Amino acid sequence: MTEKKITKKMVVEMMLADEKIVANEVFKAYLENELELLKKKSENKKATKTQVENEKLKSTVLAVLSGTDKALTVTELLKAHPDFAELSNQKMSALVSALCNDKMVYRFVEKKKAYFRLATEGDYAEVVEETVTE
Repeated sequence: MTEKKITKKMVVEMMLADEKIVANEVFKAYLENELELLKKKSENKKATKTQVENEKLKSTVLAVLSGTDKALTVTELLKAHPDFAELSNQKMSALVSALCNDKMVYRFVEKKKAYFRLATEGDYAEVVEETVTE
């Protein structure tokens, strides 16, 4: 099992939780400044060229799925739009998986084949198990 990497932000927050460090005003001011700098740095990140392109492709995938009344496989999606001509199966699979994680697309398997369609409200509704008391 892999352990989660400790980030600089996590270290600073742990140090700020220590009463001895917080009691020293110099240490406290320095650490709070570090947190503010880390926050600004994370806010200034721009999307990469690839990320921007992927967002456009995801929008096109959603448009293709909304224009059909049946679920499609990755291979069928690749053939459904000219923008997908240069994409590999793995790239398309990654795009629709990301859309599934965002709960915009629903994935199901039928006869060992994965199909994708636009998600509906009921697709990701949490299943609540009822316990029977005796």
